[in-house]
Formats: sequence, structure tokens, C-alpha cells
Amino acid sequence: MNYKKLLTLISLSTLASSCSDKVVLEGERKELILQSKAITTDAAAQAESVALSAPTTVDNWKMQGYNTTHTVPHLKFSGSFTHIATVDGGRGSGHGKTMLYTPVIQNDRLYVVDTNGRLKCFDTLTQALLWEKEYVSDKQVQRTLSVTGITVSGDMGYLSLSTDQAMAVRLDNGDVVWQQQLSDIARILPVVQDSTVFYTNIDNMLEARDTKTGQQKWVYQSIQEEAMLLGGANVTVTATQVIAPFASGEIAALSPSGTMVWNDQISSAAPGNIINNIQHVYAPVAMDKYLMFASSHAGSLIAYNTSTGRRVWEQPILTLQAPALTDSHMFVVDNQQRLMCLKKASGQVKWMKQLKIAEDTFSVSEAPIYWYGPVLLSNQLTMFASNGTVLMMDPNTGDVKQTITLDHQIAMSPIVVKDRCYVVTPKNDIKVYE
Repeated sequence: MNYKKLLTLISLSTLASSCSDKVVLEGERKELILQSKAITTDAAAQAESVALSAPTTVDNWKMQGYNTTHTVPHLKFSGSFTHIATVDGGRGSGHGKTMLYTPVIQNDRLYVVDTNGRLKCFDTLTQALLWEKEYVSDKQVQRTLSVTGITVSGDMGYLSLSTDQAMAVRLDNGDVVWQQQLSDIARILPVVQDSTVFYTNIDNMLEARDTKTGQQKWVYQSIQEEAMLLGGANVTVTATQVIAPFASGEIAALSPSGTMVWNDQISSAAPGNIINNIQHVYAPVAMDKYLMFASSHAGSLIAYNTSTGRRVWEQPILTLQAPALTDSHMFVVDNQQRLMCLKKASGQVKWMKQLKIAEDTFSVSEAPIYWYGPVLLSNQLTMFASNGTVLMMDPNTGDVKQTITLDHQIAMSPIVVKDRCYVVTPKNDIKVYE
């Protein structure tokens, strides 16, 4: 989800106390126009080149953000964007629902959940529909939020269907393996690490559950918030740490058994109404070796030492999207549609480019352009715009090397598997390019 876009503002005071009413969630749509503090480039950083690893081909894309550390690699892709197929993913955005999450791919099978909670499985080689399943009744569809999607691991898929139910299904036919009740409605997609699946709920509770049975292992309760944004970042997980971001602005580093290691509060009181002070850590927390990068809706972009929680550097950059990381630098787009290159070690800004925010000055509020990414594709820094524009840029300078115009709108950052790029439209059509 991008900046200034109409997001659903969730007011927790509207939640009913009974479990049966938890799916009744009233929201108010607000236009988020937040101003960042001044950001300046650094002369020393400008002199240093961006080091890129060789582009790699990935065979699977199992979860939102690619993997459990939300670090998408430098991907191999020709950049020609030759359209080869369109897959009907089901119902998309509209009628009060917004698609937030990408499809996933494993073993040449594409899995996508639409905003009605219907799961479809396609063959990525032929684009044939293999099977589809419904898990939510028509009544539930009308009463739930649009936090729908799937995470896959092994032969199982773990669903988020905008209800207070955790569910695991078989990937060969969609049959339900287990179903367990959560503390509240799942706010974001689950994450799977080894034998544990993690759910983060509307009440700011993190639940760790067994992947085979769904039985609860442990929970961590963050501060409950009166207001938050729909969707957001799921947990970042390694073999030794669980990094949990919350709508309260808290970052909690936990052991695999749920014991607190360290925590921090990203907060920044801002003048204005409640929207300006939403503390939600919305962008996925990206982890890279000894550093992790986190940003809250009302705070800053912060680099942490993953072991101690010490703040290494901080920049007044407000972002709702995960950064793209290289060995030496990181790329991030902020809430004012500015694309930036920073040194990972120090946070110094190497360059900054203002992306187009509308077709003209008269359509800024009526027809704004939203940008998704950044993604590193075959030595090019790539940005995707809601109007179908794709920019291929020089990572060292931010200069545009190629502009491609697709014949459809774009709803989110794409996924790239086996040198094919899967681009999702607002109608949930999945356009396949190679």
C-alpha cells in the first residue's frame, strides 16, 4: 500500500466485545497526506558506488515480502516486459475492499486469494486453473475486512481471510487441515518459520502456533491502539530471533520461544488529528546481516543492531514499503513519492529523485500516481506506478534509463519467479511478463 492512498483507518473502539461480533469492524477512510522533515544528500556518500551482487533466478515466492527476513534479492529479469498471459485471480479492489497482498508461487503453482476469500491454484507453465475453494460465507464476506492472502510452506498453505480464524489447507486440493480461533481478527498475513506459524491480530497480539496442528505455542501482547492502518508488516524471523512490528509503534525482538530480548518504541508526536499520530510500523522490517531497518507511520526510518536493539542511525523518512537492499546501500520510496539511495551502514543519502505524483498539477488530488517498489531487476532499479508506468533506473544515480508503459493499472509491487514478472491489477488480474 502506498502513500496518500485511501487506506482504511481502523478504530478499535468500534469492536464488539463478543467473539461472534469481532468481524464487525467499522472503518473510516482517510486520505493520508503526511509531510516528512527535510532530507539532504551527503557529498561523501555521493562519491561511493553502489555494489550490486549478480542477479539471481528464484524458483519460489512463498510469502509476502519473498522470505521471512523481507529481503528480496537482486532478481534476474530481461526487462523487455513481453506479455505472455493473464490469470484471473478473482475479485479485486472495490466495494469497500482493497487488495493488499501479492500471490505466491511454489513448485510451478501460483496461489492467489481474492477479496472474497476464494483461493485459486494455477499452473504457472500453462496458466490453467487447477482448483479453487471458498472458505468464507457470503455473510462473512460482507462483514470482513480485505486482509486476504496466503503463505505457503512445504505441502501446506496458511490463510488470512479477514476473520478470527487461523487456517491451514493442503496445497494439492485446498482441503482444510486445521482451523483454530485467534484472539481477534488477523490483521496481516501469517509467516512460517520451521514448525511455527505466526499471526498478528487486530488487538496487537502476536500468536505463535504449531504448523501441523494450529495449537498455540505462545503469545506476545503489545499495547493496544485506538486507531491503526489496515494491513501492515508481518513478523521478520530468523533461526534465533522473531522481530515483531506493531500498530502501537513498538518493535519487539523475541526469542523463538517468545522471550523478550529487546524492544523499542518508534514514535513521533505530530500536530493535527489522530491520523498524524498513528504510530503503526507499517513497512516490513527488512533484516540484513547485523542490521535491520524499520519505519513507523509517524516516526522515522531507523537502522537497528539486531542483537542489542541499539539505534545505529535514524533518518526522518516516512515509508510504507520495504526497502531494496544491496551489499552496501538501500533504496526506499517515501510518503512524498521520493525515491532515495542510502548507505546501509550510516544512513547517509547518496541521491534522491522526485517521482511523478500525477499526470498534471490539476489531477494531484483527483488522479494521483502511486509508486510500488523499489525492486532490483538485472542491474536496474525498478519502480512500478499505479498508472502502468515502469521505470528502469541506474542504481548509482537514480537516472531513468528506460520507461515502459503497460496497458493496465498496477495495484502493488510485483513478484518475479523464474525470470517471469507477475504484475497484479486492481481487478486482481495477474499479468505475466517475460
